[in-house]
Amino acid sequence: MKNSIIAILIGALILFVYQALAWMVLPVHANSHKYTATEDSLLAAMNGLEEGVYYLPGTPPNIGKSEAQKLHENNVGKPWAMLYYHENLEMNMGKSMGLGFLIDLIAVALTVRLIQLGNITGKSNILRATMVIAFIIVFSSAMMNWNWFSTPWHYLTGEILDHLIGGLLLGLWLGFILGRKPKAAN
Repeated sequence: MKNSIIAILIGALILFVYQALAWMVLPVHANSHKYTATEDSLLAAMNGLEEGVYYLPGTPPNIGKSEAQKLHENNVGKPWAMLYYHENLEMNMGKSMGLGFLIDLIAVALTVRLIQLGNITGKSNILRATMVIAFIIVFSSAMMNWNWFSTPWHYLTGEILDHLIGGLLLGLWLGFILGRKPKAAN
């Protein structure tokens, strides 16, 4: 039990530190977000929108299926966008970092529990299991966003690297701490 708690706490710290470095120091996310000189006019045009995710061109509410299909067909080949709109930019790094660590803590606890439930032993098996989890995350999130929403590779590359590098670092740590053979009783 003590070993699991140590594994989870330090594992969460490893993920948290890697993620901070990936966004603030390393070039992993250097090209994740694009800039446009027209941002002021775009934001001004969106002023007053309800906070949420917008798919443009969207389908107006309360129209029939056939009319929605016609709208969709008329927009094929034209520009489109998906955006997250927030009424106010918040700069609360403490809150974001605290929640980030909590999310990492939960993710690592679930990973450790899965390793325990699967009775996965040995450093290399634990590393492999952790990497399988990382690949599942990549394919069920990043690659699905690419497939359904054409999420650009300049953004996805950093996301995929985060999952795989984070999984590798976590797997190495968990393999080290959980993969050790118990000391024989004297």
